Amino acid sequence: TGGISAFLSRVETSGGVIFLLGACSGASERLYEHICSRFCTPEDIKNEFERYAERCEALCGNFVFSTGNSARDAMLSFYLPYQALYTRMLARTGLYQSSGAYGFRDQLQDSLAAMRMKPELTKVQLYRSAAHQFTDGTAMHWWHFTRGGDRGVRSRCSDDYLWLPYVCARYIDYTGDETVLSAHIYYRESPHLADSENERYEIPQRSELCEDMYSHCIRAIEHALVFGEHGLPFIGSCDWNDGMNAVGDDGRGESVWLAFFLAMTLADFSVVCDKRGDTDRSARYRDIREKLLLSVNENAYGGDRYLRAYFDNGTPLGAADCAECAIDILPQAFSAIVSGKTKRTKTALHTMYDNLFDSDNGIMCLLAPSFDRRAQYPGYIAGYVPGIRENGGQYTHAAVWAAWGLFEGGMCDAAFNILCAIDPAERYDSDSHFIDCYLNEPYALSGDVYYNRDHIGRGGWSHYTGAAAWYYGVYISEVLGFELHGTVFTLNPKICGGIEHFRTIIKVDGGVWHISVSSGDKTGYISDGKIVNNVFHLDKSEHFIEITVEK
Repeated sequence: TGGISAFLSRVETSGGVIFLLGACSGASERLYEHICSRFCTPEDIKNEFERYAERCEALCGNFVFSTGNSARDAMLSFYLPYQALYTRMLARTGLYQSSGAYGFRDQLQDSLAAMRMKPELTKVQLYRSAAHQFTDGTAMHWWHFTRGGDRGVRSRCSDDYLWLPYVCARYIDYTGDETVLSAHIYYRESPHLADSENERYEIPQRSELCEDMYSHCIRAIEHALVFGEHGLPFIGSCDWNDGMNAVGDDGRGESVWLAFFLAMTLADFSVVCDKRGDTDRSARYRDIREKLLLSVNENAYGGDRYLRAYFDNGTPLGAADCAECAIDILPQAFSAIVSGKTKRTKTALHTMYDNLFDSDNGIMCLLAPSFDRRAQYPGYIAGYVPGIRENGGQYTHAAVWAAWGLFEGGMCDAAFNILCAIDPAERYDSDSHFIDCYLNEPYALSGDVYYNRDHIGRGGWSHYTGAAAWYYGVYISEVLGFELHGTVFTLNPKICGGIEHFRTIIKVDGGVWHISVSSGDKTGYISDGKIVNNVFHLDKSEHFIEITVEK
């Protein structure tokens, strides 16, 4: 339909037949003739696969790891960045999700991994996302590009739009490129959702209002600065966990996780405000952040854990005495990501790890106990069988966040345990029981792993998951300790998980750094034979750095 033609060709070999599938817009005969003339023999096809592999490795191979575990090294050096870029950013499709749609929050998060490969992809995604933002600061939840206009969903989701300023701030910090803030982009417009609507499928029109990216980000943040009776942001029709879509049905439910994420965004974007000379706004955002975190600690800390949310009627979700969802990964992990090693965050992390990580099965559950219609209805998450997907299974995206939080809270060995457990390649190499249970590809992260008693360890929703991008980013920023800030980068690696030595090759901006990390009695850095500190300048040259980490 729409002028798309498909074809099938075949090349016979001594060992069988190779089939070539293709599609094009226009006359299929020309493409068919081209394919048949270019790929006449098995050798032609083999050579093209090799060229494709070279292109992929050139794009995905900016960080090459050697940790002593070949399966882990393959995932980190190629398969994870490939999954994040090709499956999520470019194809936006997989066996379980074949729509090809853009998700406002989804591809912005994936672009954080793409930033480490090709930063201009992140910049393009920022522009693309801003063009699907409404003038009130909210955004389309997801959309398809179509000839009749971009079709998608307008919703009351409370976190989508905040990913725009968060990723924009991270992009500027990483690349030093502030020109992204000056690009002028049109908004979308459509009638506001009625009181009876939580979402609407539509084709919003382009607004007449066109503002720079900085203004787009400000509109997103300002829309979020409305708080409920506990001083926390409203959860709307959902926050990051789409399945909790009934917690705030009446508009009064509040999200603890969103409070932490908003605090992160305010901290990062206040730096951007300073760069723009918008110092009054920067000071205001920092003040709101402090008050917000004070509200979290006064109203959402339950002795050994942070609550997940408040229902419309004020009932807490994620408290120790809850029959369902007595603990959830997100607020525990983000408490440490935002606040670091405080007494409360360390306690919350221990509670999370002890209650949600099943070390025997290598599964990091999203929440526990599962929803099973014994308490107040949270939304369609309760429609899943207990232990499946978000309803108490491992939601791998969040499991990586758990590791991130543990790293930030100083529990590095626990964090590394989780990273190893959720890497199927490592498990396939060493755990025959895992192979029998998992039944998914070993070279791609699955979006979820079942914890239902009848299917423990079964992989689900393969390939199409944001977990790959976050896993890749967390390993680079936490284990390698690499942080780029424009033209300089720092290295603060960690020795954890029983690994006493690892090597990494970093390729950035035309330069190559060979990094060797080992444990020792004292932390120190040697670059090209000279003792240095941990700050390195991009200079398009080759360098050899030896790092000793006190363990």
